[in-house]
Amino acid sequence: MRLKYIFLFLLATVMISGCATTTRERLIDRGEIIRQRAEAMDFSLAPPMNRLPEKEKLIYKVRYMGMTIGEIVAEIHGTTEMHGRPAYHFVLTAKTDGFFSKIFKAESTYVSYMDMEHLHVLRHEEYRREGSYRKDAVIDFDYEKGQAFFKNLLSGETKTFPIKNGLQNGLSAVYYFRMLPLEAGDTIDYEVNVSEDTYNLFGLVMGRRVISLPNFKRIESFELQPYAHLNGERVQKGNLTGHFMIDERRVPLRADVRTPIFGSASVFLHEIVEVN
Repeated sequence: MRLKYIFLFLLATVMISGCATTTRERLIDRGEIIRQRAEAMDFSLAPPMNRLPEKEKLIYKVRYMGMTIGEIVAEIHGTTEMHGRPAYHFVLTAKTDGFFSKIFKAESTYVSYMDMEHLHVLRHEEYRREGSYRKDAVIDFDYEKGQAFFKNLLSGETKTFPIKNGLQNGLSAVYYFRMLPLEAGDTIDYEVNVSEDTYNLFGLVMGRRVISLPNFKRIESFELQPYAHLNGERVQKGNLTGHFMIDERRVPLRADVRTPIFGSASVFLHEIVEVN
């Protein structure tokens, strides 16, 4: 059931937002070279949004070895209140698709709330259905206490773990990134919580790239190369490269994953749905 593990691995990698190895010092050195090249080419990114859209729906397809094996839908469901704070409401659903869904059926939903002022995650929920595997869980983040509170809604298991200010999770991290004032050659560095683990995510903003997507013409993008550490150790599962629109929306366009075990796979934008 190799494709099963490809789908789950790809989803986990995208949620972590990075899986390759390097050092911050190398990133800074590379960033200076990229910055000089961008200045010479008079290339710059549009300033980011001051506020995320009230509503948004982006549909992505997951491909492996030329086959579409899944679909991911990322949505902004407006704003609400969470833990007494105004918050963005994000929902991501991931499912196997087409013929592959007959081999391995998966349909999972992830829900996150991000503080609109401080831009850190306040609550995360996940409802996973992957073959015979089931998991319903929530994590509430209390920054005054410096603690996160995890609860498995199926088993009743609870856990508490320490957190720092400015924490993201695998879903909110992408929206947070879209709001950062960045230029080619800049680096990112923040913590991301995924499935009870906290990764240190850092990465390098590369220069302009023109890419092609099945449902879009050639489109200008900028490239991000993210990297992750867990408990001080480098995560060495493969390489992930992300592409984003260069305008103020910074819409994620494509993520390419390359691993020594499974080979290459990709997630790419299929449709931008107009939402009223």
